[in-house]
Amino acid sequence: MDVNDFFLQVSKGAIRGHSSIDKFGINEDVDTGTTPEDVWGGGGTYSYYPTSEESVQISSDSASDAAAGIGARTVQVQGLDANWAVATEVVTLDGTNTVDLETDFIRVFRMIVTSAGSSNTNAGTITLQGSTDTAAVILAGQGQTQQAIYTVPGGHTGYLHKWYAGLSKTGPAREAQFTYQVRAFGQIYVVKGDLVASNVGSTLVERKFQCPVVIPEKSDIKVVCESVSANDTGVFAGFDIVLKED
Repeated sequence: MDVNDFFLQVSKGAIRGHSSIDKFGINEDVDTGTTPEDVWGGGGTYSYYPTSEESVQISSDSASDAAAGIGARTVQVQGLDANWAVATEVVTLDGTNTVDLETDFIRVFRMIVTSAGSSNTNAGTITLQGSTDTAAVILAGQGQTQQAIYTVPGGHTGYLHKWYAGLSKTGPAREAQFTYQVRAFGQIYVVKGDLVASNVGSTLVERKFQCPVVIPEKSDIKVVCESVSANDTGVFAGFDIVLKED
């Protein structure tokens, strides 16, 4: 089986104990004086890494994102629970009022709008808030989070086979430097690779690994924009992982 067919079979669920993870993110406004910034919709540094599970609350900055509204009505939250196992919950929004989730999370890596009114997407920015830090953000009109951030579930090993980054094409010529970083459980973030992208010509730069990078369980992974050549730079990044049950 060649590598492309292997990835296809994983995506189809045809290889027992394996699954695929596609993480991608944006940061719409990075300035020379604010770097480094993580690549996620909330901007700045992502800091939701509680040491134990905690309760979270969700709300929108638009009253239209509610059970009978024209915007988002329900949202699925994806993350890890107290046992570092994958946990999901679908919650009904109540506009600008906060709604408590029943699940306690130790990590959150995605939110998706699962139903909406006539606008077919979220009208406002939807925020999932932990005790002190923001866990996830869906920007208005996006329908799901965009954050190049992930944590390998317990009892699994991640095999990172590609990562990429780039800049939006708007505005004058500019460039940005990126790193992808991994923090093994109980340790610190370590840079595992870097690249430089510009908005001249092809904006996308990617790195593929013939031998995928092995990432142990409970490891945190993120893409960081380390520097930009000009203010108001929009960036994007992501990575692809195959998860294997241990």
